[in-house]
Amino acid sequence: MGSRTGTCVFQNREAAGVALTKMVSSSLFLDDINPFGRKNMLFRLFLCFTLIPVIELYLLIKVGTVIGGFNTILIVIFTGFAGAWLARMEGLNTMLKVRRNLDQGIMPAEDLMDALIIVIAGIVLITPGLMTDAFGLLLLWPVTRNRFKRFLRKKFDAMQAKGDINITRFH
Repeated sequence: MGSRTGTCVFQNREAAGVALTKMVSSSLFLDDINPFGRKNMLFRLFLCFTLIPVIELYLLIKVGTVIGGFNTILIVIFTGFAGAWLARMEGLNTMLKVRRNLDQGIMPAEDLMDALIIVIAGIVLITPGLMTDAFGLLLLWPVTRNRFKRFLRKKFDAMQAKGDINITRFH
């Protein structure tokens, strides 16, 4: 079995770019990945889009009664701007790492996973609320982002072992 980081060495930048394009385009159109079933996935999405906003409203009301409504709104706006700035900085650093690895002919698998998590963190940070801001900031912090990556890797490995997902590795 190959390296757990998914590192591949290519002879030139073009070969790495072609392999990366094939990997991304093939993974975007996988219809057979549905480990939860349609009904269960619909229920999870329903919970996500109803439970999270209700919790956010509850937290905003509770915090607003303690520190005031205006201060609560300022905190939400500040965390949104600060999170967007942090996501931009982390994203730029990650993209520089991706470019450096591609220049050396190395497949930047870990850096691409970082980039995906940073994009998710940016989306979560744009969503107004205290809980989503805390979750987004945790995803931006490299220590917790690495733990989240390990969790995702274990999930992907378990899905692959069960046959729910097929991962093609380029060597």
